[in-house]
Amino acid sequence: MPNFFVEMFELGDDIMIFTQNLVVFLVGVSLIGLLTADFTKILIPKYYPLKAVNQILKEKELHMRLGPHISMSIGCFSIILLYGLIQPIGPLIICTSMAMGVIGDTASNLFGRTFGKRKIRDTNKTYEGLFAGVIVAFISGVVVLLTLRGFYIPKHFGLILMPVLGALVIGIIDYLDLEIDDNLSFNFIVSTVLFFSSILLF
Repeated sequence: MPNFFVEMFELGDDIMIFTQNLVVFLVGVSLIGLLTADFTKILIPKYYPLKAVNQILKEKELHMRLGPHISMSIGCFSIILLYGLIQPIGPLIICTSMAMGVIGDTASNLFGRTFGKRKIRDTNKTYEGLFAGVIVAFISGVVVLLTLRGFYIPKHFGLILMPVLGALVIGIIDYLDLEIDDNLSFNFIVSTVLFFSSILLF
């Protein structure tokens, strides 16, 4: 990686701080690009550059002025600002909650559309999609914690308990089908639960 790029973001010799600042920068740039695309959809619909994305959106997301990718970017950006400076647990919680929220929600959506048969109440969500999202979110959480074990190793049974807590929160939010966009609520609520749980339990 070019030295000037590292020098832009690195504070001291801590690679986690460098990575965190790099992620903030990339999420910010992505948010600007996605906002530009969505403003294009509102003002000049025929030139909307992300039309292919509409194929994987949920029904209620199709009618939103700003797409779910905006909510996801804002959610990621907000938890980085909230917990990122608290070392070393902050970046670990951020990475874990992002992976669990994004991958779990995607799995729930795709699996529910493909194999879902049993509806949850009067919503378009299915129990098959719900369970798939919870399982994939749990696996994602474990994989992230194992990947980052060189920086921080959760004490006792945290390697399993933290992903379990995150997956349960995702399952509950998905089941309740809140008015708030999943892409925003997953990241914020999961990261908050994992952050305070890690402080209290570990």
